Amino acid sequence: MTYKYFTPFKVDETMKFFGLFLLNGLAPSPTLEAKFKCQADDPVFGNDLVHRTFGTNAERRLKMFKNFLSSCEPTIIPPDKEKYPNHKVEPFLKHAMQVSKKAVILGRNLSVDEQTMGFQGKHGDKMRISYKNEGDGFQCDAICSKGYTYTFYFRNQTPPKKYLYMGLSDTHSRVMGMIDQLPHKNYTLTMDNLYTSAKLARVAFLSLKKVMINGVVRLDRRGVPDIVKQTEVSNKDEVAKVRNTLKVAMLK
Repeated sequence: MTYKYFTPFKVDETMKFFGLFLLNGLAPSPTLEAKFKCQADDPVFGNDLVHRTFGTNAERRLKMFKNFLSSCEPTIIPPDKEKYPNHKVEPFLKHAMQVSKKAVILGRNLSVDEQTMGFQGKHGDKMRISYKNEGDGFQCDAICSKGYTYTFYFRNQTPPKKYLYMGLSDTHSRVMGMIDQLPHKNYTLTMDNLYTSAKLARVAFLSLKKVMINGVVRLDRRGVPDIVKQTEVSNKDEVAKVRNTLKVAMLK
């Protein structure tokens, strides 16, 4: 298809259309053209900023943009899916991680947990999640500070081989991969029973970042010595006696 009144797209106009697509991803409309209307004409889907930015010839330019835009290079051979499962969105993920690290000054106390992005379509890497309201989706492990995500590691990515060779599980290897990204030393990392283990605690503390971990732990297969295990009690008087009790063991 050719356009009689076509003029080449400049960088500024191209960036405007990219911004329009991002806006529609955050606030979807039935059609992109609906956003070109002012809010007085369409109070639901209209957008005054978009209306002022694109002007009166917006719909025609959008058609041209869709027909002539190419966002991939077909001559490039796709990388190995096993090694790079997220290669289609890898530049975006790297950028998100880069800016997230620069936007915060971390305190000493951090936490690690899993994060889920809901997804209703079909995909080989989508995880079945029946224990959370978010439902099925893509999962990653993340190090956070008071709810702010500092860095993340997707579950479908290969864990760092350095820690796999040390005998750590895939989950704990991903955690150590994120610990290596911390800017300083001597952090305290709180986690739930999915992550906590004696082996991980030792590797984390002996690493260059000198990270101490704490949190509840699954008692089976996690290297927890019997001497520090506390018997769970339900009686109110017994609970009062053991509250704030701390048992310590030294590994020799």
